[in-house]
Amino acid sequence: MISQREGLEGIAVPCKLYGVLAAGRAIVAAVPEGSEVASVVHEEGCGLVVPPSDPLAIATAIRRLITDPEMRLEMSRRAFKAYESKYSLTVTTQRFWKFWAKV
Repeated sequence: MISQREGLEGIAVPCKLYGVLAAGRAIVAAVPEGSEVASVVHEEGCGLVVPPSDPLAIATAIRRLITDPEMRLEMSRRAFKAYESKYSLTVTTQRFWKFWAKV
């Protein structure tokens, strides 16, 4: 589970996002819809996004992952695939140096 309260989207990204992706785990993201975490979860199909101020939605998302092992496994695979292809240290280091080579 990754949480972020309303008003912090565009200001901060919870760093545990990358650890959860690297661990290959499906994500329950209790975050604002416009946040970076929500964008990654939607784009990669690696979890469920729910409003951070809705405890019933959070509980429902957790139950859904518990009771649907096939969905959870597929989201977990997608999480690790996203980490490997976009967020690993190797990939991000390469992007960093490519950026600075242009400057």
